Amino acid sequence: MKKNMTILAAGAAMSLLALTGCGGADGTTAAAGSSASAAAAPTAASATAPARNIAVPTPFAGMDKDATSALTSFSYYWFDVQNYVMQTGDAAPLQQLSDPACTYCNESAALLEALYNDGGWMLGGQPKVLNVYPAEAAADGSHQAILAYRADASTTYAKDGSEAASTPFQAKSTLMTIQAKYTGGAWKMLSVAHTPDAEIPGAAG
Repeated sequence: MKKNMTILAAGAAMSLLALTGCGGADGTTAAAGSSASAAAAPTAASATAPARNIAVPTPFAGMDKDATSALTSFSYYWFDVQNYVMQTGDAAPLQQLSDPACTYCNESAALLEALYNDGGWMLGGQPKVLNVYPAEAAADGSHQAILAYRADASTTYAKDGSEAASTPFQAKSTLMTIQAKYTGGAWKMLSVAHTPDAEIPGAAG
């Protein structure tokens, strides 16, 4: 489990791998009798407790179009939602944005769900997409993009509060390659991979 969580932290992190009105140990249930305003107040994770009352990110405007600009927005948004899952263990929103055949998507969701279902939680590790470089669409209508990417330092905690795994902050960004497709009026993530030696589309070579 420690090995898997180290992979997750580095690869929600690199290369595996907010619910409103609710809130408990896993961030999903509010204490009985809590006021609506209290239940809605988000609380960041700490070394002693998971995050609570974290809201699912709001989709970006124009993300529902079959256009390069929408692919860029979708790329940022997908990792925003992954950050939400890292804070809550609620993988449903990420699964809705991902194709069932996306291995990275499924592994990321499964590891995070297992962590929180076991009573653990994650501190830090937030994925940061620094830039998106879309490539030309493939013949099947799918789109590829290279992402400049970095993740914060992270620590995962077990149910008893002990440290299960940790990764340091990496100041240098890396590259990831994503493939997505616009289908049924929405974008779906098809694959995510850590590709540090990828060639950025349009870069001088």
